Amino acid sequence: MIDIDHVFPFNFVLSDDLTITNVGPSLKSLVNEGASFQSQFEYVRPKFSLKYDFQSIKNFSNQVFIINLKTQKEPIKFKGQFLIQSKNEKNILLFLGSPWLLNAEDINRNIKDIKKRLLQIECCEIIRI
Repeated sequence: MIDIDHVFPFNFVLSDDLTITNVGPSLKSLVNEGASFQSQFEYVRPKFSLKYDFQSIKNFSNQVFIINLKTQKEPIKFKGQFLIQSKNEKNILLFLGSPWLLNAEDINRNIKDIKKRLLQIECCEIIRI
């Protein structure tokens, strides 16, 4: 059995009404479990025709998402995908992703929030421009 929290420590689970029902270990201090997805995150990409509802995210589940965690002073971007899973005969959305840091500025701006988590990240993606 794969330990999702180990492979994707920045994961979270959404119920069918987009309530955050579970968060990975690296998001525990950043995301409010029990809050709505829309109160914690905003879409960066894809943005067109995407609403804050289960069906809309499900329709784009084959796409890569970039989302902002908007509960911090400076939003932290995450890049990943939503997977549709069944749990107790209900559908849930599982976000599997990692911080999306484009340059040294992003790293410096987010270093306080991410520094203690970097040791856990085996999937952190840093893209050089």
